[in-house]
Amino acid sequence: MTTSTEQIVTVHAGADVALRLALLDAIDQTLRDHGVRRVWIDPDSYHDLVVLAEIEVS
Repeated sequence: MTTSTEQIVTVHAGADVALRLALLDAIDQTLRDHGVRRVWIDPDSYHDLVVLAEIEVS
């Protein structure tokens, strides 16, 4: 199987820090519950937090 890097969601930097952390934790857990092994914040995203994931493609 091969993998594909996909943009999953963007969390706006203007949101409250506690809200951003809760959203990111929930997104990470949900993706992992569905078999995604690698989830990260795009280091090239400057103002907003862009969540990327490596998805298996058959």
